[in-house]
Amino acid sequence: MGICGLCAALIVCVQFSKVAPVNPADPIFCNLPSNFLAKIQKKYSSIEKNLSKKTARYLDKMERQEKKLQRKALKADSGYVRHENIDS
Repeated sequence: MGICGLCAALIVCVQFSKVAPVNPADPIFCNLPSNFLAKIQKKYSSIEKNLSKKTARYLDKMERQEKKLQRKALKADSGYVRHENIDS
């Protein structure tokens, strides 16, 4: 399994581990002000958005590194065979 496969597995794990949205009708939240819950939900969505951005940047970086390693291997070993789309 290549680096791209591992990264794809990481994304799948992150997607399935998402926390369910807060339900303000839940008895636990009855005594909390609605503006407080709104702030918490806004902060949560901001964190989730930033995590998505960072994940995308990390995957791009890993892809560039993988291509760089493939070029180095190709130069170093004339018998090296490129494996395109192994993880696809």
